[in-house]
Amino acid sequence: MNWGFLLSHQHPEHLDRCIRIGGVPFCSRCLGLYPTLALGLLGLFLLGGVFPAGEEEGSYLTLLCLPALLDWSYSLFHPRPEGKLRRLLTGVLLGLGLSRTLWIHFQAPFSRPVLDVLGVLAAGAFLAGVLRWRLGAPEPEPGPSHLDGSRPPDR
Repeated sequence: MNWGFLLSHQHPEHLDRCIRIGGVPFCSRCLGLYPTLALGLLGLFLLGGVFPAGEEEGSYLTLLCLPALLDWSYSLFHPRPEGKLRRLLTGVLLGLGLSRTLWIHFQAPFSRPVLDVLGVLAAGAFLAGVLRWRLGAPEPEPGPSHLDGSRPPDR
């Protein structure tokens, strides 16, 4: 089984966006997102109700999630091989925003801050997808496509 695809969810031409750990590619943004999300939720559970949610919190949480959405949207139209650190950092910010959003959702399902974050992320992803579909997107620059970092043979 090709575990690399499960951990990086990148097509072979996009493996240059991945950070390799022990030779296994991990999506840079997900490598920031999932550990931060898990640690953020763990921290909020351990702290309990120390940080009650306010109605205006959705704006702050959306600001934490927005860099990842903007970076992802931009990369749809301007694929480029660099940016692993940027993707990692936007993943960390996304993890912080989503961990707090999930925590609020656990306390008050579908409250205003949760719906604010979900609405902005869904609308942004939908808009980027429609624009890409209507305008088209450039082909990605070729990058390493094998798990070992070698380039594929020309066909």
